[in-house]
Amino acid sequence: MANRIFTITPGRSGMHYVKALCKHCTDLPDTATPEYFPEPKNYEEYLDNADTYHKKADWAHGVWDKMPETFFSTSGLTKNGYLQTLGELGARFVSLRRNTVDNAYSWHLMNGAPGELGRGIAYHPCIESPYNCLVVTNIHQMSSFQKCLWLVLETKARAQHLADLGFDVYFVNLEDLNFKHQVEQLFKWMGVNYDISQADRVLGHRINPLKDASRDLQENPHLDEEDKQRQIKELSNFIKIGDKVSI
Repeated sequence: MANRIFTITPGRSGMHYVKALCKHCTDLPDTATPEYFPEPKNYEEYLDNADTYHKKADWAHGVWDKMPETFFSTSGLTKNGYLQTLGELGARFVSLRRNTVDNAYSWHLMNGAPGELGRGIAYHPCIESPYNCLVVTNIHQMSSFQKCLWLVLETKARAQHLADLGFDVYFVNLEDLNFKHQVEQLFKWMGVNYDISQADRVLGHRINPLKDASRDLQENPHLDEEDKQRQIKELSNFIKIGDKVSI
């Protein structure tokens, strides 16, 4: 029976850290994390319309049998409309979570807000979609940081919605994976052999810090704590719970 597991992450939530832990897993080959899901080539492909999720469902069906029997995808792109189809095909999921504000601020500093040029279109779900868990209004009045907050909250909502539908989702906080017993629990749930004696090489180490990940990008201005808190408080002016959800 296939054991295919996909990560639900907004990015900047510790996936490179998990990949480093995976190097000590004897059941996961080095080829276990190819990018099977394409990035949008332009803004039109990024936008959602009536055909988008049908096309993504067809795509997921097409690549499913091409994947290794034991497979752990560390791609963040699966959250962009492929999750439910993959679950119906038999996939399981790891929802990797980081502190919401820290996660969003990391994307803000990298100039990676959803819907904005570059990584904001290539990596993220469409912030303008009426099918999001958290539907956005007055998008053009939102700041970059508020859009990044939406991204993190939307990704968490998609994982929870998937679990509510009855699919197998393992929720884990990045901070918890600094402890051996939490790492052991994760890989036990995954159903793969893990050499925990090697984990000390990774535990607690920062992998892919912001200074490395953003070295080729123009960074956004830093925000002081008072400005962050003001923008967080105003976020409720822009988002509401969606009544139609496609994941």
